[in-house]
Amino acid sequence: IDYIRSDGSSGNVYETGKIINVTSPSVTYSYVDDDGVTQNGTATLLVTNITTMIGGDDAEGAEEIRTEAPNIFKTGDRLVTRTDFEAFLYNYPSIAEAYVWGENEETNPDYNMFNRVNIVLLLEGWQSPPAALKTLLEEAMYEKSMLTVKYEFIDADIFNVVPVLDVVVNSKYSLSTTQAEIEALLASLFELGKTAKFAENKRLSNLIEKVDGLESVKYIHMTLEVREPLTEDYSSGYWGVLVQSSSIKPETCRIFVGTTEIATDTDRNDGSNIGDFNSIESGYAVNGTVDYTTGEVLVDISPAPTSVVLRYQQDEDGDVVVGNNGICKLYSVDIQSIGY
Repeated sequence: IDYIRSDGSSGNVYETGKIINVTSPSVTYSYVDDDGVTQNGTATLLVTNITTMIGGDDAEGAEEIRTEAPNIFKTGDRLVTRTDFEAFLYNYPSIAEAYVWGENEETNPDYNMFNRVNIVLLLEGWQSPPAALKTLLEEAMYEKSMLTVKYEFIDADIFNVVPVLDVVVNSKYSLSTTQAEIEALLASLFELGKTAKFAENKRLSNLIEKVDGLESVKYIHMTLEVREPLTEDYSSGYWGVLVQSSSIKPETCRIFVGTTEIATDTDRNDGSNIGDFNSIESGYAVNGTVDYTTGEVLVDISPAPTSVVLRYQQDEDGDVVVGNNGICKLYSVDIQSIGY
């Protein structure tokens, strides 16, 4: 009997240098040296992984087989349509989410790149695929697709979303239990490969409907913010970022140092579509601007912090809108107030 024993997907290692310990690090050794003398001693083993270790997967359940088997069968062992490519990718171990599109579906199509297939992937745990996996997939796809097709792997654009809520609870329910229910529900609405998928926007109305549907919730007010870290010395000594979104809703920017909100923006209302940052925390002096059209943020902060984060709303009627390679990930749930 031949068999394999595996930890499945939990045995995957997505980062280099992650493995650093040996179960039994101390070993004894004995050898004969060049002079014929036996040498004995002990040593401590040190290990690390210089590459990722992926490809492990859990055994398919009945529901997964019912979903994937017909899709693979329909490909006819060739890759032509988007459905063909995605069925092939989803059947590969460790791939949690994938999306495929052509040049005609891009905002600015490059018609000099005909027969190009764009592919974006995320592995389990929101991990980006390593170069070795991309090469392996590319070689396998060439065996099943047209000779002239070119593959291009696009990096995932992950939007870290923070739902901000004020909650009023029905009087017969516990505040702490209700808060836990809301946080668990929102987490389920951002599950990679299921409720969080590439090229799918997060609609504010849909999230409100789900949370408002909880028996414990009387009513809520919710906004969706996108969280992005600012880069030190982004431009001439300023902290800054060019946000993922195409635009920012005026007067929705909030600057944080750690968990402390230190500044907000005010629209100049002079037709320039520029806003200025104003300090709201006495311990910090903040000066800077935000371009609501381009999404560029520049701030000078004193005293100098070690890290700075921007939270803002897109100018998209409250929704979070993404591109073909964009996907929404729940960063945290910010319940600012909860009561009866």
